[in-house]
Amino acid sequence: MVIKKLNKLNSKQIKNVLELIAQCRADEPTNIAPTLTNEGNFDPDLPCMFLCEENGYLISFVSIFMPSPYYGEVVGFTFPAARNRGYFMKTWLAALQTLGPHIEDMEIMFVTDGKSPSALKTFEALKMHYEYSEFVLAKDIVHNEKGLTLTAKPLDANDPADANAIFMLHTNIFADGKSETLTFIDSTKQECAQNFLAVGPDGKPVGLFHMALDGDRVFLFGVGVLPEYQRKGYGKQIVQLAMNLCDETFKSMGLQVSSLNEEAMRLYKSCGFQEVNRLDYYFDEM
Repeated sequence: MVIKKLNKLNSKQIKNVLELIAQCRADEPTNIAPTLTNEGNFDPDLPCMFLCEENGYLISFVSIFMPSPYYGEVVGFTFPAARNRGYFMKTWLAALQTLGPHIEDMEIMFVTDGKSPSALKTFEALKMHYEYSEFVLAKDIVHNEKGLTLTAKPLDANDPADANAIFMLHTNIFADGKSETLTFIDSTKQECAQNFLAVGPDGKPVGLFHMALDGDRVFLFGVGVLPEYQRKGYGKQIVQLAMNLCDETFKSMGLQVSSLNEEAMRLYKSCGFQEVNRLDYYFDEM
């Protein structure tokens, strides 16, 4: 048995990983996908992909997404016929041994879509506990101007003044730590992102929202209402405002929301969004 510790995969390794994933999906109805690149990691030089091979065949694969030194997400796959033989455990322990000095203070979360009984069995064996779920919700785009008192003002995240406005609003609305807000700002600067200020009739900001465009779909993110305007129906208005900004090219709107954010979940369900996928996160106390 050989365990390779890599920060990049070559074309043959990617092919082998994709074939392994296909075998796992044929055995269980899971559709979770691992990270196959180091581009989103805080340190691209750290190994983030671990391949366990036996006689030249890929048996188990572990991928770790590490956007910061304090948080990591683990996705793993093991060839169905080779399960319950310790391959995954040995691969994971090799990953921990390799990354230990670099992730001493990192919160490690194992991710599944809840459709893999073997993954749940592994989490139980590792004594991990369920932490929360991330739901992907979607809705067909419907335009409706009725009852809207808000208007949208575009913001350019690459303009220093607008970037500062996004930073201040996001910090005020979500009360996140500075590092998390800065990470969020980076996402608003992507080429596919459009950023908007939601403005009331008096010209004062009420909240903000962001959209990422992908083919004929729109992904809504960073929706927030300033504290003094919350629980007044402005959240629903912002969602509709975002839909009204989409032309006929875009057919559906998607978003992601945590089970920990019950208020946001209620908002999106009341707007007609329905669950299309979910990711369950299990905490490893290491």
